Amino acid sequence: MQTNNQIEEIANKIQNSEDKLAPFKELIGKDNFSKFQNIKKTFEADAKAKEDENRLLRIGIIGQIKRGKSSFLNALLFDGRDILPKGATPMTAALTKIRYSFSPYAKLSFYTTQDWESIKQKALQTKEDEQNEDFEGEISEEDKACLEIYTKAKNVDILSKLGEIQTIDDVSKIEDLLEKLENYVGADGIYTPIVKSLELGVDIESIKNIEIVDTPGTNDPVISRGRVTQDFIGQCDVVFFLSLSSQFLDQNDMELIAQNIPKKGVENIFLVGSLFDSAMLDTYNDYENTSDLIENLKYKYSIRAKEDIDKIISFNSDDSIGNSLLKALPPIFVSGMCYNIATNLKNLSEEENHTLKNLNEMYNDSFDKDDLLYIANIEGVQEKIDIVTAKKDEILKSAFSKVIDGATKQLDSLYVDIEKNVKSDFEMLQNNDVASLEKKQHIIQKSIKKGTSKIDNIFESYIIDIEKSFASLAQQLKNEIKNTENVNVESGSDTEEYEVSTSKWYNPFSYGRTETKTRTINYKYANVYDAIEQVEDFVRTSELNISKTVENIIDIETFRKEIMQNIIGLFDLKDDDFDPRDIVDTLKNSVNRISIPNVDIDTSSHIDTIRDNFSSSEVKDSKIDSFKKEIKRVLKLILGDMKVEILSQTKKIISELNQAKDNFIPKLLKDSNDKLDNMKNNMSKLNETKEQYEELFIILKNHK
Repeated sequence: MQTNNQIEEIANKIQNSEDKLAPFKELIGKDNFSKFQNIKKTFEADAKAKEDENRLLRIGIIGQIKRGKSSFLNALLFDGRDILPKGATPMTAALTKIRYSFSPYAKLSFYTTQDWESIKQKALQTKEDEQNEDFEGEISEEDKACLEIYTKAKNVDILSKLGEIQTIDDVSKIEDLLEKLENYVGADGIYTPIVKSLELGVDIESIKNIEIVDTPGTNDPVISRGRVTQDFIGQCDVVFFLSLSSQFLDQNDMELIAQNIPKKGVENIFLVGSLFDSAMLDTYNDYENTSDLIENLKYKYSIRAKEDIDKIISFNSDDSIGNSLLKALPPIFVSGMCYNIATNLKNLSEEENHTLKNLNEMYNDSFDKDDLLYIANIEGVQEKIDIVTAKKDEILKSAFSKVIDGATKQLDSLYVDIEKNVKSDFEMLQNNDVASLEKKQHIIQKSIKKGTSKIDNIFESYIIDIEKSFASLAQQLKNEIKNTENVNVESGSDTEEYEVSTSKWYNPFSYGRTETKTRTINYKYANVYDAIEQVEDFVRTSELNISKTVENIIDIETFRKEIMQNIIGLFDLKDDDFDPRDIVDTLKNSVNRISIPNVDIDTSSHIDTIRDNFSSSEVKDSKIDSFKKEIKRVLKLILGDMKVEILSQTKKIISELNQAKDNFIPKLLKDSNDKLDNMKNNMSKLNETKEQYEELFIILKNHK
């Protein structure tokens, strides 16, 4: 009863704040104002989730998409088996809860009708925009993902399940359950597009007192799913936050940590550097041996993580944020891939075999099971889970009060942000009149238009660099193919028996007699399997080079910064008629809209081509020339396919950059004009607006 009263008290406090500020919604801004309802909604869900001290300890696995969350959990819980679906597409992204059950089961929750209607509307609008030749706007990643989901589902009669909860429990083994789940969470599953969340019951002793949750990526292109994760954070008692080892804590990661985790009252945070094997492959040239590599790499990335955490702390006045994050250092570096290889050494998949071969070749080493388990470091994660499980009662007992504290801090923080923004707007209103605003706007518009060629040149220079990078890559592949097509020819010999006549003309009784003799036959031969392996190595190395080229094609942050600096450089910062604040925020919004599309180049079909063309183990003598020609023919086909793919991706990236270039200045000017119109509207009723601001300041001040 006491907890219910506390929940009601805080919820009322948030609601009262919203009610008091409702008349000032236009001054506060709709986005800021809507945050009151979001704080209230998530607080109530978080508090109710934590009011029972006898519940399971909930551990959340959080991070952006493609950070290896599902692979990490498959290694941690299921000995590397692919139990949890890997989110390779925007569709396989349901929130998945895992808890203990003697008999395996799955409980599926589908989107509500309201959820689906929102997805449908965005999908139809996106399709219309794509087909409209006159459409000049940008299609967001969320809109593209909604179209993909809707297209996948619209021709199948599955929408009758919207709003339902379905349980699958007529199985005795987890493998049988997985087979049935293919239709619901598999990349090609019939019902996958409409599944919102999944609960899995599994017979794993180590999770009897806990519940583990695999969340959708926080940067999921379907924004509503990313928000599900952000809203769900406060319902967790412990958070394992995954970020790429090689790019630890990028801007999205840092914003999520700073704005969500500590403010939700979650103090048990563990930072995990995922895909450590990829980091090893990326930096193999920098180290002489494996032991130096692993320890130095971990040290280097730990230092970088500490620097990133210090940045987060420096921007927050809340000590609890700093304490929680500092306790999360150093990160735990893991590799689900290495764990899978270690546990499946005798039955590796093509991807696992490829990774192991690259590790062995790049480091001139032979990684055994113990080496791979050391790199995987799943035991390091299990140790942390054991620690928090042992403190379960203590964590659960204090969880509710921490949610209360977290909601109070969120509310206070929102008031601070609102007051800062409102003061800035009010100051601008006081110091200007319509004429001066229009004068400033004229300066801004004129300067921006003057900078059109500069901005175009920046885009063009990056586009040229992209073309050069891909052209260089194509030439590199062409050069490397010359070494690959050299078939190794060796000498061999066979001993052959043959019959020789021993009959003598002078001895009639010897007619028809023979004796067996032996002779050595020398020949040339080429090992077909060695040649195939050589070609496969070329394909794999090429794939790695393509991936690296794509990954490093543009440093988007440097690109954005260069545009920012060039636009700001167009203005005379000493001019009394120009205040940088008049353009900086608008410019930031425009610059942040610039993005580089994801690129995926699939070369798996090339290896299948090789195997289909060569079946015997070796060829000899006269057949060697035709074998060499066949190797060259297949390599030519492979190179041709790769060039087509490279050209396609080059065109894709350049097309999107050209679109961004053409839209950048017009959109920046429009944003600037919209801001001016809003300010002029407020100034047209200046006296009334001033009174509103003064009333608002009193309310904001009294909150303190």
